[in-house]
Amino acid sequence: MSDLPADVQQIRQQLQTALEQAAQWQQRYESQAQRSSSRVSHHPSTASEPPSSQPDRTQTIPAEIRQVTDVTELQGQLAQAQSQIAQLTAALAQEQANHAKTRQNLTNALADAIENLTRLRNQPPKTP
Repeated sequence: MSDLPADVQQIRQQLQTALEQAAQWQQRYESQAQRSSSRVSHHPSTASEPPSSQPDRTQTIPAEIRQVTDVTELQGQLAQAQSQIAQLTAALAQEQANHAKTRQNLTNALADAIENLTRLRNQPPKTP
């Protein structure tokens, strides 16, 4: 029983760290999504809105943690935060993959356009 306060403190620290990491990953995801969105903004039919941002929870974490005294509840919150980190990491990876694919498609389209323009310029003029 004497280790309970130390366990609670350790779990609070882990929860704090996990929530901060989740906020950082969410910020990274949103900034990447915003950059991707701004690059295709001239094509409104293909531009997608970035996910709505959640308020920064790092300001309210200490109060929330201080209110929790049950180790099991803290572990549940930690698991939730870690799950959110995993989801945001996966979403960021998917967004980066989509961005890379879009960049490759645009590069290919530009190369094709340059090739066609070069071919048209090198053709002899047609005489009517």
